[in-house]
Amino acid sequence: MKLSNINDIEDFILQYNWYESRSRNQEEEIALLRTCEAFALQHNHKKLLYRTRAYITNYYTQVNDLKLAIEIGIENYESCKAENFTDELLMMLSFLIQIYQILGNYSQAEIYINICKEYAYELEDTKKLCNIHILSANQFFYTGDTSKCIKEYELALQYAHKLNDSNTLITIYNNYAYQIAASDFTKAEEILNKGMQLIQEQIENNSNIDYLLGHYYLNYAQLYEQQQRINEAINYSKKAITLFHKYNVVDSSLEAELILSGSYLKLQQYDWCLQHLKNIEQTAVASASNSILLKCYKIFHDFYEQQADYKEAHSYLRKYVEVKDLTYNQESEKTIRNLQISHEVKTIKLEKENAERIGKLKHDFLANMSHEIRTPINSIIGICYLLQQDNLSNKQQNYIERLERSGENLLGIINDILDISKIEAGKFELVLVPDSIKKILEDVCNILTYQANKKNIELIFNLSSLPDGLLHIDGVRLSQIFTNLLSNAIKFTPQGSVTLTASIIEQNSSSVSLEFRVTDTGIGISAEKLENIFVRYEQADAKIHTQFGGTGLGLSISKKLIEMMNGTIHVESTEGKGTTFIIKINFEFAEEIAVPLQNDLLATPFLQGKTILIADDIEENRKVLKEILNTVFDGLVIYEAADGLQVLDILKTQKFDLILMDLDMPEMNGFQTTENIRKEYTSEKLKIIATTASLLTLTKEEILNLGFNDLLLKPLKTQKLMQAISNQFN
Repeated sequence: MKLSNINDIEDFILQYNWYESRSRNQEEEIALLRTCEAFALQHNHKKLLYRTRAYITNYYTQVNDLKLAIEIGIENYESCKAENFTDELLMMLSFLIQIYQILGNYSQAEIYINICKEYAYELEDTKKLCNIHILSANQFFYTGDTSKCIKEYELALQYAHKLNDSNTLITIYNNYAYQIAASDFTKAEEILNKGMQLIQEQIENNSNIDYLLGHYYLNYAQLYEQQQRINEAINYSKKAITLFHKYNVVDSSLEAELILSGSYLKLQQYDWCLQHLKNIEQTAVASASNSILLKCYKIFHDFYEQQADYKEAHSYLRKYVEVKDLTYNQESEKTIRNLQISHEVKTIKLEKENAERIGKLKHDFLANMSHEIRTPINSIIGICYLLQQDNLSNKQQNYIERLERSGENLLGIINDILDISKIEAGKFELVLVPDSIKKILEDVCNILTYQANKKNIELIFNLSSLPDGLLHIDGVRLSQIFTNLLSNAIKFTPQGSVTLTASIIEQNSSSVSLEFRVTDTGIGISAEKLENIFVRYEQADAKIHTQFGGTGLGLSISKKLIEMMNGTIHVESTEGKGTTFIIKINFEFAEEIAVPLQNDLLATPFLQGKTILIADDIEENRKVLKEILNTVFDGLVIYEAADGLQVLDILKTQKFDLILMDLDMPEMNGFQTTENIRKEYTSEKLKIIATTASLLTLTKEEILNLGFNDLLLKPLKTQKLMQAISNQFN
């Protein structure tokens, strides 16, 4: 498009909304807008200038340059206000409202909304009133106030009807239905039907209306999927995809295709489901659409689980976790950038609100991940313990022990993310107990032998120099360090060997300084990349992530842990030949202690006849825990409850000596349930032990102050569980 005079400029700006909706060339778009700005300045055409700058503001909002958008927008708003150009002022305010909504500064957005309403009602301008009520409806949608959102949309519709503007009505109906679909299906369908009727009336005279029709079809598909009206969901998904392909609307097309694949899965039409999933994955990867990929990998996981292909199901679960982690990092970076913008425009309140939002987002994400992964691991480890109580062959016992260790190793996947959060918050502490360093490292190597054998890589470990006595060690963290280093070495070694060597640097009666070397014959690291090897989220080469995966957290965490142990880690590498990590740590000797046999706690006659209630919403957790308790304690009477409400109901007719209370139950969580119990049964000597798989922001002391007698973190280790229960009745 060529703009050569002021008349062309005016015509272009008048048609800009039409142009923007169809533009796929951002460079051309901003070039045209800047040309308009220059012409308006040259001809001192202020109204045209301010309108153009409003569109420039909106452009930078769309390309996510919010800092520049706010700078231009606020300056332009003040200019419009000074010149009393109401139309341009209201346009500018509408764009600023959207920016502050993106930033999460809803209070500032509300201020601008109220200013717009004052102008619009004063002017009695129906179109402006319609538009501002739409913005206000969006505001309440973002803040989660559904009733006010509905009220604002109804007002917007009244003004749109007065305007007799079918296009505006169609747009309002579509957005209205989308925003209330989750809370009121019937009303959402009714609203969509009204909009669809208008579309049908105009479809012959408006060739471009099928662009909006595609979004209507998508809304219908989403509605019917929620209602399990699968065939209707499939029908509307197909219609939406056809129209989105016509206009090359990729993300919306993928959303429709996700509904289609999920619907086929529910109908057990697996070939069609898989075909669409593969297309979604390919397109989403190419367009870097993480939100689409997350939904896609979830359906992939469900697909392969239904096929009983648990290996593939697990692989897509891992992909899902990796993308979710990446998405979280990107969202955090985006939010941090928004905070910086807020500070630069001196919106201190915005900075605080976003900081709180980031904290909650981070906590919710970590808590959910912790709970979702720790819960099944709890069952795995518990079942391993129960199997070990049977008369197994040496071979079977070995298998169970390896499975148990692998379950605990799997826990390290989630611990990487949780540990970073704790380290950053300064809440991370080492737990030093007397332990055998030789046994810890031998266990690590044994677990990783399978991984090495699978790649035909020789795993060599020379630990003969390690002291035989007990050292003060955080065994979990030491295992985490060497599991990470060795698994990385195996991962990046196409052929050859990986070697762990330990040697004594210095030793006296109270301590020993040890050096560990993890050496591989792998791909190596270039000299210029070595300096970033321990930087969080970074890997030695961008190709590394593509080929081998990973989040880049492991080495960063390992370095932090080693430094907390007052140790050092150093890396030497030659590209194409291999890498060596050198770790030096000083350990204190521990006194030899007698370790009580596991069965010592079985002889607890004071527990016979005790009545225990297991409160946990996961049935498998309850079953496993019940079996463990019946195995290690004689004479217990055990009841079960799936949520806090059931606990309170059972307590009306049954007295208990102890409740094992999961904190993360639906309906009524463990905190609420315990609070009610302590209020209602103040005279009872009821013991309550809290259990959780989630990340806690509260300390153990704070937990105890809320009415609990103890706290156990999942996965529940049998020995710790036994000890915690015994402690309550000693």
